[in-house]
Amino acid sequence: MEQNTKNLFRWVGRLVKVLAFTVLVPVAIVMLDLAAMFFSTPIPDTHTELTNLADDTTFYVGRETTSNREAGGYLSVRAIGEVDGPGALILVEYLSHPAVMVRCELPNGKVNQVWHGDFYETRAKISFLHNGARSGKLKLDIVFSLPPEEWKPRNAALK
Repeated sequence: MEQNTKNLFRWVGRLVKVLAFTVLVPVAIVMLDLAAMFFSTPIPDTHTELTNLADDTTFYVGRETTSNREAGGYLSVRAIGEVDGPGALILVEYLSHPAVMVRCELPNGKVNQVWHGDFYETRAKISFLHNGARSGKLKLDIVFSLPPEEWKPRNAALK
């Protein structure tokens, strides 16, 4: 009888270990997935249209965090549209220090330009300075990554 009791306790002990393993491992995996999702939320892309190019416009893109600094990354800007008048500028600025990442003068007429570079924050200040532009319409796409494949110019002669 004593041997049967010992075997029963061994069997119950193994069963508890198996059940604990089959429950704890999936719970741990779910917790790790949730933590990864929480800490690696991508910075949202921004798509905006400027319709009054006779005025300066400033807006902010990215994600607000308690610490605006990150280990490093990229920021890409695409401007498509038309500007009536020379000298209009697009500025992309850091918020934590007075540095300009992009300073680009837009041509008079049709615009289809892409800029990108290293960017070490999760938020950026974007400014359109009209500097003599009288009218026009400009679509700005901003992503916190390298330029997407669809932004790259297509050369029909190479197809």
